[in-house]
Amino acid sequence: MLTCFRSVAAILAVGVVFAASPARADVQVRRVSGGVTTIALDADHLARLGLAAAHARETASLDDAEGRHLSGTAYSFVTESGPGASIRVKDGGFAGFVSGEPFSMTHAGGFALASNGTNGAARPVFVYDFQVEIDPARGSDGVRLSAGQDAAPFDIRAANFAVDAAGDLRIILADLLVSESLARAIGKPELAGDWAGTIDVRLHTDLVRREDAAPDEKSSAPPYIDVRLGELYGLDDVGRIGGTYPAGTLGLSAATTSCNVGTADVPWLEPMNENHPTIGLTVYRLLNDRLEMIGRNWSKHGFFALSSSQCTPCQHPSNGTFLGIGCSDTYSVGNNASQYYLGRREEVNPFTGAWTCLGSYFDATPVDCDRDFFGGGLNQVAHRIEIPETELLLGVGATYYYEGCYYVREDLVWGNNVGWRQVNVSHPSGNTWTFSTVGSGLAPNPGPVVLTWGDVQDTESVASDDGEVILSTKVTDLGGGQWHYEYAFYNRSSH
Repeated sequence: MLTCFRSVAAILAVGVVFAASPARADVQVRRVSGGVTTIALDADHLARLGLAAAHARETASLDDAEGRHLSGTAYSFVTESGPGASIRVKDGGFAGFVSGEPFSMTHAGGFALASNGTNGAARPVFVYDFQVEIDPARGSDGVRLSAGQDAAPFDIRAANFAVDAAGDLRIILADLLVSESLARAIGKPELAGDWAGTIDVRLHTDLVRREDAAPDEKSSAPPYIDVRLGELYGLDDVGRIGGTYPAGTLGLSAATTSCNVGTADVPWLEPMNENHPTIGLTVYRLLNDRLEMIGRNWSKHGFFALSSSQCTPCQHPSNGTFLGIGCSDTYSVGNNASQYYLGRREEVNPFTGAWTCLGSYFDATPVDCDRDFFGGGLNQVAHRIEIPETELLLGVGATYYYEGCYYVREDLVWGNNVGWRQVNVSHPSGNTWTFSTVGSGLAPNPGPVVLTWGDVQDTESVASDDGEVILSTKVTDLGGGQWHYEYAFYNRSSH
């Protein structure tokens, strides 16, 4: 209870600021100009899909700092935007496109995908001088890659727009998925929708004009922080190590969307700044009435908040340093798999959401809060959701679930930051796997998986300044006065 009282005091102190006179919003119209698009593909993962990138012709380059968060081999290309594409920027954050008309961005350069398809139709798939088409009316679903073929080789998912502190329009680490046409071309139609890599776009913008905007209305009530897990989807394997199937280990990841449903902006500072949320992902298996955790990731450290409206209308767009009131932020499968941002779970206090940079996994000698680890030197599964393939081969009767959770400082309503989805797992051929989330839509089932299992669920506080644990119990009558007990013990938020 002492922690709760301290949080309330902090909330009331911030509330004085919100009671001040409303400030007039700064709204700019900025024209989108050229930039750089980067596609990152993992060679080993492509090989398991029956593909290999070849004959790349890059026309742009990234410096070391820009490329560190990318996983796999990155190819960068000069981008030119179509005529008339302009955006609104409100108080430094992305506030939408001026026109709802579709436009396209042309790219110089590209690469070929060599296929080892088995259906007699094996042929190179060319991705040269391609276009990225944007339909503002469809939001993140309106971004499409076209390579001058009948259909695009990749589908793009989780392509949300943001404006960074430099005023650049960004699409940060959206997922590239195998398209139906590409899956057919390589003789593996079952791989349509499989994760293949990431696409990252940076476009420069120029100021056209400023617009008058009415003052933002501020509530006189004390603000509070409440981040909800709004979406959870796309569990997929992004890496594999080991020998011949099934002796290997998979590295999995999933996409998550956080929603600011509170009344205060939420700090979202990039490591090594300490005040940012972290994300936990876990996979469970239910078999023979026993619920077991079979894999979990290291803590994903948040680093740039988008200003989307996937849960509620975004009221206060951001330049990435905070999640504005009503706004949402999506991390794609590839984004959550970036080893640059995965740190030790035990360093994060799940009850308070606090993390300290000094002496952390990212901070080697000298211990000074300067980043010394940049995600290199790791194998394809390290720090992701590591699962031995043998855990996924238990046949009929096994049910699988994956769970996502956000840990946020001073979150007043932390019961809504965790959710789960059921997933079907199959092994079509070779070393490839498919993961199909059960059910439509992107929203998770609320709460932890453990509360859905067993006959009795008990939740207990560990201490007044610590979090909770949950014990679920399943009882089976064996007859003759004998009973069988199965327990699932879950650390919800105890540090």
